[in-house]
Amino acid sequence: MNENELRRAAGAYRLSQAIYAMADLGVADLLLSGPKDASELASAMGASEPHLRRLLRALASESVLAEGPDGRFSLGEVGGLMASGGGLREMVLGWSTLPAGWAG
Repeated sequence: MNENELRRAAGAYRLSQAIYAMADLGVADLLLSGPKDASELASAMGASEPHLRRLLRALASESVLAEGPDGRFSLGEVGGLMASGGGLREMVLGWSTLPAGWAG
């Protein structure tokens, strides 16, 4: 393992947190109908727009979502797997150590 791989592994929990938040907020379900910007999504879910935008951009950096040049987000390569009924969202929401394990 080289230094870059070690740094990525050490920070991988952040991606797990982002995926859990995506599942908990139902982001994929809201994007099934097409791209939306952070404001539209925040309004639909009652979330903080600046915080949600950071979450969406983090997910886009990993290709879970895609961010268009207009700032609208859509489902990325695997984002559709996080929609309700697909099994993956339910699995993530069932992770027994999250999010309580992050609290301290």
